Amino acid sequence: MPREEAERENLLRDAIALRDRGEYRVPGFAEPVTIGFHPRGGCAIFVGQDPVYHFNSQWELRRAYMRMKLYKAEQRRLVELNRVRTADQTELRRHELSAAEQTDFLAAAQETITRLKAGFADPALVIVGEVLAAGAGAAGSQASNSSAESRPLVKKIQAWLTILSERIAVAHTVNVL
Repeated sequence: MPREEAERENLLRDAIALRDRGEYRVPGFAEPVTIGFHPRGGCAIFVGQDPVYHFNSQWELRRAYMRMKLYKAEQRRLVELNRVRTADQTELRRHELSAAEQTDFLAAAQETITRLKAGFADPALVIVGEVLAAGAGAAGSQASNSSAESRPLVKKIQAWLTILSERIAVAHTVNVL
């Protein structure tokens, strides 16, 4: 993680750990949405710079960035990591969320996922670009509902959003597995 806060990187180009990834203009969202998949099956969702959600292959939340704070999964509980900067280092201070705080956090995440699910079903969805593991990619195509549904990455994203929109569970650990 960079020491200085800056505009986020070009995830479509630079997020090579996400083998299959795409950037979209999703109806109902002001910021671009980037969604990608790890080779081991996990998924990462970036709504602009904030919020960001990382899921493991069992559709469990393993880490997140929301409201300018970092979160990680620990024993199926969420831990907030607050950055404290000094002149020569950055320290992360941990705070385990209470049951009420975790419920509120997950409700906000659930609402974002539900809105994304609706946006990916909308004919006004715009595919900015996609990068697939095989190297095939598309850039800047307007997607109608039928053409978006014919794209394998959009179909995979829609399937993930359907599962996640039912209930978000917290992972046992922050690992991708």
